[in-house]
Amino acid sequence: DTKDVTNILLIGIDGRTNFSARSDSNMILSINKAKKTIKLVSLLRDTCVTIPGRDNNHDGKDDYNKLNAAYALGQEELLFKTIEQNFRLDIDQYVGANLVLFPIAVDALGGIDIELTDKEVTQVPAAGTTVTAETGDPRFKPIGKKGGTYHLDGFQTLQYARIRHIDSDFGRVQRQQKVVKI
Repeated sequence: DTKDVTNILLIGIDGRTNFSARSDSNMILSINKAKKTIKLVSLLRDTCVTIPGRDNNHDGKDDYNKLNAAYALGQEELLFKTIEQNFRLDIDQYVGANLVLFPIAVDALGGIDIELTDKEVTQVPAAGTTVTAETGDPRFKPIGKKGGTYHLDGFQTLQYARIRHIDSDFGRVQRQQKVVKI
């Protein structure tokens, strides 16, 4: 019985527009009014799922793909159906932010204060720069040299949430949840 539960899908769109981009982040904010609880669950973007209605090899079965492909193939409607089919979760509402909107939203809040590890600090750019660590550009300057609490603007927060080379997708999801919970 889910009449007391509202599931809101938070979609981090990996592009500058909302069309033809993959969903880089898929989080479900689940609000249970009866129990007065809120839970945040992330679905890993590389999870192999069946995509409803996609049968490119004409075998009569839905094709497999990464979860993040569902958004690129059919925006939020297909992503909802994919999550409902594969995880048996009803999605009631959604909020999406792409690579342009996310930093604007964080800046509107005045940035965030967040504790960075020694490894993470090497991946977040210094304030006022736009060169990212993942490009390998020699002009990249990290925010600091040691872990600690730092104040991040929108661009820096986006880079923090997208760190992918220091650990695993699990670490990346933990960083994304840390940002959302602040």
